[in-house]
Amino acid sequence: MTIKRNILLINLGSPERPDTGSIRKYLRTFLSDPRVMDMPGIIRRLVLYLFILPFRPGVILPKYKKIWDGERFLLVRTGQQLVQVLSEKLGPSFHVEMAMRYSEPSIESVLKGFEMANSSELLIFPLFPQYASATTGSILERVFDTLKSWTVFPRIRVIPHFFDNPGFINAWARIIEPYLAKDSDHILFSFHGLPEKHVLKADHTGSHCLNSENCCTNSVSTNYNCYRAQCFQTVRLIAASLGIEEERYSIGFQSRLGRTRWIGPATSELVVRLAEKGVRHLLVCCPSFVADCLETVEEIQHEEQERFLESGGEALTLVPSLNVERIWVDALSNMISKELE
Repeated sequence: MTIKRNILLINLGSPERPDTGSIRKYLRTFLSDPRVMDMPGIIRRLVLYLFILPFRPGVILPKYKKIWDGERFLLVRTGQQLVQVLSEKLGPSFHVEMAMRYSEPSIESVLKGFEMANSSELLIFPLFPQYASATTGSILERVFDTLKSWTVFPRIRVIPHFFDNPGFINAWARIIEPYLAKDSDHILFSFHGLPEKHVLKADHTGSHCLNSENCCTNSVSTNYNCYRAQCFQTVRLIAASLGIEEERYSIGFQSRLGRTRWIGPATSELVVRLAEKGVRHLLVCCPSFVADCLETVEEIQHEEQERFLESGGEALTLVPSLNVERIWVDALSNMISKELE
């Protein structure tokens, strides 16, 4: 019997359908996670059930409808396509599956399939380039909570981040490159934001993180595990690969929620500031997302584009994410093969 090498790719997920009930269910599962809403349980429940769940689903329903193809949401469709092309790339000795942290197929159901197949080797691959407790941390917690019930443990490996992986950097650089030849004045790299306390908790020195405006400017041992510093390092490497001068790009953080302090600068504020400074053609790419989703095609391509135009800009262009581009599939394949060597 041939024992296949099992690869589990994991993303956050999407609601089941574009209706308020499905969105409310997804948000309830997502925001009940203490790694996502990092606050005392009673306060988290009050915020969730009194202020978010009664109103938020109806507000974001029109946005979700824009990324629904009649059967699946964009993130789910891209994930299924990625499994197919990566399986073809890796060959028959590998078994690739995709799981979602807060929706279907669940981590538990996919791992159960691996267990029933008598898995002897398992690679866990959260699809988040930069490590954050709210994404990769939550995924790994759920994975190991599920695995602890297994009688026989396989050989387990984890890829916790790949923000500086040469293949990942090269894939982004090559996808961005054709857009640089077009009429763009400036490039904005926009990453998903985090509350400040999330990155402060990751600072085991207790004195480096957010201690100055330039704490993430260079990658050093004291900030290697900092989400914000990893984002900055990703941009530096992409810019170096493309030969982009520092004054030609900015780094921002999007998708803020609630009133707590979030890491900055905020993408929405940068978009306005750049337009007011005379930038007319803005190029935006989002290297914390390996697949296009609500936060890219809706938040950036529509909301931020509208904000940019209202502030005096003339055109905002979103660079598509890595999705299932061949160069990205090759990078994934190389990361997997190297980890399993």
